[in-house]
Amino acid sequence: MSDSETERACGFCISDKFNISRLSRSEKIVSALYISCDMEFWKELLFIVSRCKFKSFRPLLIYAILSNRLYLKINKAKAELKRAEVVYCYWSNWSLRAFAMAKRRIPNLSFKLITRSHRVDLYAYAMPGGYMPFRHRFYRQVDAYYPISEDGKRYLSKNYGVPADKIKIHRLGVPKKMVSDPGAEPIRDGIKLISVSYAKRVKRLDRIVDAIALIHRKCPETKVSWVHIGGGELLPEIQKYAVSQGVECEWLGMQSNEFVLKYLSKAQRAIFVNVSDSEGVPVSIMEALSFGIPVVATDVGGTGELVSKRVGRLIKAPFEIEEIADGLISVYENYPSPRELEGVYMAKCSGKNYESFIDDILSMKSNY
Repeated sequence: MSDSETERACGFCISDKFNISRLSRSEKIVSALYISCDMEFWKELLFIVSRCKFKSFRPLLIYAILSNRLYLKINKAKAELKRAEVVYCYWSNWSLRAFAMAKRRIPNLSFKLITRSHRVDLYAYAMPGGYMPFRHRFYRQVDAYYPISEDGKRYLSKNYGVPADKIKIHRLGVPKKMVSDPGAEPIRDGIKLISVSYAKRVKRLDRIVDAIALIHRKCPETKVSWVHIGGGELLPEIQKYAVSQGVECEWLGMQSNEFVLKYLSKAQRAIFVNVSDSEGVPVSIMEALSFGIPVVATDVGGTGELVSKRVGRLIKAPFEIEEIADGLISVYENYPSPRELEGVYMAKCSGKNYESFIDDILSMKSNY
């Protein structure tokens, strides 16, 4: 599967009434005029110029363009939206701002506006220049934020001033998986590592290379095998770096989620590794835990709410290569029990998390 083929299929019909990817020329002109009258945009622009945050101009402009284009679509469908009870935004980004603008500007829109909050739509440090466009100034029009971690909740409150009564944690989840069947891959000698991610700077695959190279030097008698699933613009660079460090890896490239799950189901006594600089709550880690696979990961975002000594090793900042290598060796030598792994899965990332989230949304609708 190529990087351009990652769009997920949906099993039911969805209206594209608010799709902004196919605007007419006149619509683009009108949305541009909206930006010229967008006082929040000009205030934000003044803010980043006054602080010399010039790297932040591009994300600010993109947010402003996209939110105003979506607002144009919303304004055209306002008659229908007046009958809406709840509007749910999966991301707390420009789309949320557009609906917040609509609630503020268009009379008789009384829907409840709710949103998830993940990583790049939440943490300013995950954005270019360390700046979050509009910095959630629109929270007054948002009825409820649903961050996916405790860390996200704290960040919303501390950095954007979102009132505590508007924030409620609802974790993501994945279905429980059955661990390897009789046709499973045989157990290999030594440490077996699996990583799943795009090859981007933030994912820091070079740290995995360095940790394996260090294990080779410290414990030359211990074999280490590494499988990486995922493509990305930096993959050739990482592959060359691995060769230069004498580190071997089976590079499986971009694959479907079905392939990833099948591979994890047959990975006996493997260790999942994620050493990113920034995360929300990685779905890949939840999927590993659902198969009873322990995890070694850096303590970023909500990762620390899933990973502990019970199910692996959490690497605290600063992320020293020696700590990562020692963590991998420790988990290999003291492999967590299936009971511990299942306990953390059930408590933190069970697919049942969605049931409570839906119940919460329905209760909001019933109080409408």
